[in-house]
Amino acid sequence: MPNPTIAKLAASTLALGVTMVGCKPATHGSRPRSAAQTAITPERQANIAAAAAVAATRGGDLDEAVRQAELAVSLAPRDAGYRATLAEAYLKSGRFDSAAATYRDVLRLNPGDARSSLSLALTQIGLGRNADAIATLSAVATRIPAADHGLALALAGDKEGAVRLLSAAAREEGATGRVRQNLALAHALAGDWLQARTIAAQDVSGDELDARMAKWAEFTQPKQTYDQVATLLGVTPVLDAGQPTRLALVDAVAPPVQVAAAEPIAPVYVPAEPVAVAQVAPVDTAPVLAAAMASVESVLPVQMARPVTRTIRAAATAPAAFKGRYVVQIGAFASAASVERAWNGAVSKYDRLADYAPASTQIGVGRGALTRLSVGGFASRGPATDLCNSLRRAGGSCFVRATAGDAPVRWASRVSRNG
Repeated sequence: MPNPTIAKLAASTLALGVTMVGCKPATHGSRPRSAAQTAITPERQANIAAAAAVAATRGGDLDEAVRQAELAVSLAPRDAGYRATLAEAYLKSGRFDSAAATYRDVLRLNPGDARSSLSLALTQIGLGRNADAIATLSAVATRIPAADHGLALALAGDKEGAVRLLSAAAREEGATGRVRQNLALAHALAGDWLQARTIAAQDVSGDELDARMAKWAEFTQPKQTYDQVATLLGVTPVLDAGQPTRLALVDAVAPPVQVAAAEPIAPVYVPAEPVAVAQVAPVDTAPVLAAAMASVESVLPVQMARPVTRTIRAAATAPAAFKGRYVVQIGAFASAASVERAWNGAVSKYDRLADYAPASTQIGVGRGALTRLSVGGFASRGPATDLCNSLRRAGGSCFVRATAGDAPVRWASRVSRNG
């Protein structure tokens, strides 16, 4: 459990809500039921198990929560809500590998689930897969609160983009202390302690400010890749063999591909009230950043792959401009450097992208502008959908949209990746 003394000294944390999309209320009213109707069907068994998983999580019995959620998924493997409940149980149990695999399954079934995308990004950060996390976040950049998005970007290593995003959010009318404190923490993670202290002082009393800075100084020096995420979530990572094979999502029908029009970014909603991390959020509660940090518990070492440096082949020579009607968007980023890092990370993981030239286009204006990263120039939607579905099956995030000023870009760089 989080230390209440430490909680008072911290800036922010993520409280991830259990999403019971699969638990559907009865709709039969008071009609008489036949024997067949009252029989316990697999669907009802799954519903009961999922509800038991939520109750166990609230009661702190995470082993039971995992057991019941796994049962629900085994009975209804294509229910995205049950898989989200299982992913949450894995994450709260410190099983980052299992949580990541299960969140990917959720997004295959429900690509528009921004809450699960944010949770997946956090598990990827905890596993040291920062490029993947940044790509995951970019796919839902306009659908998650700026405070959440900004702090997650900072944890994933895009500190410049995090500061830019949070600075814009902090200047908006009605900006909350949570936004400002996350901006201060992003500055601390970037090593700008003067700005961090100045901004934090707007919401923290003088007698607490030194203590907060001391805690942040400790937070910014993690010993393991998972330390910071584990601290924010209040979980203890454990050695994890991964999601059981029997629960893997197989032979899934490719999810419908979202086609987005080129439109300005919608304003990001930031909840006014924080949610305590020590409790399980009510059903369908979106994740928010609250003003409390949990202490880092003792953790078991997680075996990490040896870094391997490999050359990322620059995209094939591209035409001066795309003439096709559709592109596959990989993400949207706050800086050109972030776009290049995301492309290098994507090509290093998804070999099929090496056959395409990257393209970019800017949306929005001023400090809130984002740069879209895409590939294609497809004459029809079919080939673009095929590419996007193949990336999703490999664990990536993308969607198909109409071409909107996308122009080819080129880089030549070497990146370090886990092989």
